[in-house]
Amino acid sequence: MLAASNLSPIFSLTNKFSEIIGYPGAPKAPLTKEFGFSKGLDKPIPIFQILDKDGKISNPEMMEQVEKVLDKKRMLKMYHSMIKIRIIDDLFVIAQRQGRITSYMKNTGEEAIQIGVAEAMDKDDVAHMQYREHGLVMHRGFTVDEMLNQCLATTEDYLKGRRMPIHYGSKKVNCIPVSPPLCTQVPQAAGQGYTMRMDGRPNVTVCFFGDGSASEGDVHSGMNFAAVRRSNTIFLCRNNGYAISTPVKDQYRGDGIASRAIGYGIPFIRIDGFDIFSTFYTTYRARQQILGKDETGEAHGPIFIETMGYRLCNHTTSDDSLKYRSQSEIDSWANHHDPVNRFRKYLIEKGHWSKEEDKDFERQTKKEIADALHRGEVKPRVAPERICEDVYAEVTPRLKRQFKFSMATRAKYEAEYFEK
Repeated sequence: MLAASNLSPIFSLTNKFSEIIGYPGAPKAPLTKEFGFSKGLDKPIPIFQILDKDGKISNPEMMEQVEKVLDKKRMLKMYHSMIKIRIIDDLFVIAQRQGRITSYMKNTGEEAIQIGVAEAMDKDDVAHMQYREHGLVMHRGFTVDEMLNQCLATTEDYLKGRRMPIHYGSKKVNCIPVSPPLCTQVPQAAGQGYTMRMDGRPNVTVCFFGDGSASEGDVHSGMNFAAVRRSNTIFLCRNNGYAISTPVKDQYRGDGIASRAIGYGIPFIRIDGFDIFSTFYTTYRARQQILGKDETGEAHGPIFIETMGYRLCNHTTSDDSLKYRSQSEIDSWANHHDPVNRFRKYLIEKGHWSKEEDKDFERQTKKEIADALHRGEVKPRVAPERICEDVYAEVTPRLKRQFKFSMATRAKYEAEYFEK
């Protein structure tokens, strides 16, 4: 029997169930005599999990596959990064409250997503981030000193002080610099993934965005382009329940964000974002599939991953999340689903780690980060005059006017905002 996808629009195929005409817009769709408006999926998309909330393996079969790739050394490296980025977040927020950093954004509760994905990526894969992926940047080799260079806008900042704090990026770790406007990275990741496929590179781009960002039009154009052009792109949506202060119930009526992948013709999966083994294994397998070929010899194209989690912190240091959610809600998720606690329990029970080692590592890491903060604070800052450099071959009249206005504003409020 011929496959529906091979049918010409002028031919039809009939079986005992239905007739497939092969309309160009939906070549595999059968005819039906039943009438009714479809609402899509019959039941919610399930959430893939390997490690449960108590640190127990809930999926032994999949864990066997994970252990073929992850040994004790790699697991501990992942755990160390989860602890380290959480301590960085805590100390950098304290520094921000003291006026030493202008603003900051924690990612408490989402560490397993970043670290699991980072460990599954090849060093030549490229990450297109939003703004809550600094654990991934660090795990790929970005140092605490380099983080502080960016947050403090020192002269050693690769981005020359032109990004908001934590908007990291570096060719060194193949992470595209973060842009404040939401979802500009999605079309970029789709395009770069297409280039990788066209060039025959054995690599992928991984594109991060949140549930709120999924409402931006760039998501549609980027994902549709990637699907049509079969880009080497993994789209990863962090569904953590809130777009800043807007809960998901006020964002969409469909089944999360993963259900949208159906409309683009992109394979999808929904996973437990608190489970580091799920995030690692899913990304690992997604890479394998994207870099392989389908039954026709064509590239598979992109894959969509929706990680289900919860933001255990304020959106930014300018946010007070108790204005739109209760402390009891936050505490419930923190007490029962903390990804760091979950992974720690597993490692200790497995004999890979101990409570004593945990305390020692935390103490050493706090000192390391505090020392880095002191080093960063004494470094010279980027001169304001450099803000217009490297934008155009020559500074345009408009940029000159903008710069003049900015410097006048700076001088006017010198006492309030700047050190003498």
